[in-house]
Amino acid sequence: MSHTPLVMTARYQVRPEAIKEFMALAEHDASESLAFELGCRRFDISLDDGNPHTVVLTATFDDRSAFDHHTHMPHYLPCLAGVSDMLEAPAEIDLSAEDAPAA
Repeated sequence: MSHTPLVMTARYQVRPEAIKEFMALAEHDASESLAFELGCRRFDISLDDGNPHTVVLTATFDDRSAFDHHTHMPHYLPCLAGVSDMLEAPAEIDLSAEDAPAA
């Protein structure tokens, strides 16, 4: 059975006064995901060059099932609940199939 890797990209507009706390939550989610989720291949955190309060999370999962598993993990749920008051706008989240590498 073939599984299609899934890439999650989440873009957050974080309130300036909350950026340190947000980054701590994001870093915790990333490290725990990589340590405890076999289906999480990669988890990156970056700041937008033009706006240091725009945080982009990019994670690659083995497939949709691995992503769904991620959203029910004990380290993810507090992060999800904790960030809503830190944001200037709702998060923009995109799920897409990972492109196959060129031959």
